[in-house]
Amino acid sequence: MTVTKRKAFAYITHRRGLLVLSHPDHPGAGLQVPAGTMEPGETPEQAVLREAREETDLEHLTIVKLIGRQIYDTRPWGGDEIHDRWFFHLRCDQDTPARWRTTEESPSEEEGRLHSNFSGRLLMSHFLH
Repeated sequence: MTVTKRKAFAYITHRRGLLVLSHPDHPGAGLQVPAGTMEPGETPEQAVLREAREETDLEHLTIVKLIGRQIYDTRPWGGDEIHDRWFFHLRCDQDTPARWRTTEESPSEEEGRLHSNFSGRLLMSHFLH
């Protein structure tokens, strides 16, 4: 049976940079933005702020705008889910170090996952302005 999961993605800008994550225990995952599955009854806006805070430990985040929404079917690649993906631009309104580490505690896992976070010096894309 195919299940639909709602997902929220956070493109967080800080000054002229884009915050990205890497997973030290899964280097093959590459660079990512904070993202995750919405909880039952949670709005996309609530979910993106929760996921961004959980994965970065940043508290002063503001939603700038909804960038877009996409329905993504994982079945052609062997999955059994359809993802209803919501993409947001968030702004970080606090000072951050250039690089930091944080552990995300997830109720669905016995141990937290370690994320290595850093603010990249990437130029912002035109759709984030």
